[in-house]
Parts: sequence; structure tokens; C-alpha cells
Amino acid sequence: MSFIFLSYSRQDSGRVRDLYDRLRSNGYQVWFDEENLLPGQIWEAEIKKAIRGAALVIVALSSRSVTRTGYAQKEIRTALDFMDQIPAGQPYLIPLKLDDCEVPDQLGHIHCGSLVDETDFQRLLKALDQYSSSAEDGTAPESALDAPLNYSKYVAEFKKHESLIIPGYGISPLTIGVDESAVRAAFGAPTRTSEYGGDGNEPAQRYLEYLTVGLDFRLVRGSVTTIFAYASGKDGHSAFTGSTPERISLHSRRQDVERVFGRPPKDGGNGVINYWVSYPSLGLAITYDTIDTTSLKAEIHHLSVTLPY
Repeated sequence: MSFIFLSYSRQDSGRVRDLYDRLRSNGYQVWFDEENLLPGQIWEAEIKKAIRGAALVIVALSSRSVTRTGYAQKEIRTALDFMDQIPAGQPYLIPLKLDDCEVPDQLGHIHCGSLVDETDFQRLLKALDQYSSSAEDGTAPESALDAPLNYSKYVAEFKKHESLIIPGYGISPLTIGVDESAVRAAFGAPTRTSEYGGDGNEPAQRYLEYLTVGLDFRLVRGSVTTIFAYASGKDGHSAFTGSTPERISLHSRRQDVERVFGRPPKDGGNGVINYWVSYPSLGLAITYDTIDTTSLKAEIHHLSVTLPY
């Protein structure tokens, strides 16, 4: 699956640190502010992005935290708001009691787990394994288990969704087809620019690279034709923290992608360069961080959004 976001109150940081370590040791990618926030980042914006990009949000509750006001309460509201955009019945938010505390009313409609002893932790792992999209038999599905969402409602409110990836349309706040001035207005001056082609065999292409936000833009004849989003450290980029409405993000693995979108109609790499796949009718392409064409656990190197064809 994609990563798990840990929401908690500062009073419980020690217990949550232990949970973070144990989840990591069991193979899960976990977003924990003490580990993932970097100096200089706008922490509230980064937390909001992480909540929206997470596959699951675990909300740690205790008798010391449920009655206190603070940012942890805001994280819960943010997660609940985003939960409204997720298909009904799809797990997203897991309340987890660290002691014998009462569950806040706003979470009362969700079955609550606990983390008092080892049995509780094993039960949590069982739930995570069930929610995970790992393909235990080592084969990918012929088609998506759940059809990709109808993106029309997201397109209608595109600019309201921070760091939203919509295949075939854009990455908020920018859509395919905008000009360079719109890119610069949104992100400022690029880290670097480059130009290719224009020799008669292919049209001139201009690239704008924004390493600190994990995005690149390809322009042809003055308009953006492709937007690239990168995983952390790939080609010098910081991680892009957004996701598709189905919560496919740069933390996702190939098995997650194919559970949502099915097997790709086009792929390549031939074991020589990084394995890549394309979903032309969706306007989505993905390059994995491996030359292995068979591994379903391959991590994403970068993805790109373009017009469907």
C-alpha cells in the first residue's frame, strides 16, 4: 500500500514513536512528523498534504489527549473531510486507543482498535494486511479490482484540492495546456531549464524543473504537454506529496497501481532501462525505480500526466 499517516497528541509521542518503529520493522511505510518533517518546511501545509496522500490514517487516542485542544484535533477533522471523498466502504481512518479512554464523538461511527498489549498489535497488523493491496500470489490482476473514479467532481473543484493528481488533466493547481507564465506564477522561477529537439525530427521541447517541490513541466510550442511528479531523491528532486483521488501517490508500489488501474496496455524498458508503463486512455504513465519487469513491489521513480490519447 501507500504510506500510513500517524496522527497523535504530543503527550503520546513516546508511545507513537514505538508504534512507528514497529510498523516500519513490519515493512510498512509510515509518515511520522518527527521523522518526515524537514527544517524550513511549512509544517501545517506538509501535514495536510501527507494526510491527503496517505493510504490510511491511524489516529492515536489516549485519556491524556482526547480532552485536550490542539492541532491533533485539526488533523482528525482534515482526515474526516478527506474521507468524504473516498468511495463508501473503503477503509481510510483507524482510531486506535492507547489506553482505556473514551472515543471522541466525531470518530464514534468508526470501529476503534486498541494498542494495550501484543495481541492488540497483532490484530492491527492483521487489519493492515487485509487493507493492503499486496498481491500475495505474485501475480497482477488482469484488470482493476475497483474501477478508477469518475474524475468529473474533482475537476470541477480542481484548484481547491492541494497537490491532487488527476490523470489526463493535471496536477493542482495547474492543468495540461497552460503556458510557462502560469507555471512560474504558481511555483516561481524553476531550479533549472533545458531545451531539446527542434531539429526537424521532433518539435522543440522546453523543460522546467522544480526540484524542491518534486515537479517538472514539459512544454511544446509554449504550452505544457506533460507534468512529471517525482519520488524523494529521484533525479535530485524532493518528494512530491500529492496523490490521485484513488490515493495512488509517489509512495505507492506497482501492485497498488495495478490494483487500481489494472495491467498497463503499454510498457517497456526491456530489463535495460527503468521499467515504465503507460495508460494512454487515462493520460498517465509511470516509471518504476527498477529494471525488473516482474516485481510487483517495485517503487515508483516518477509519474507523468498528459492528455489521454
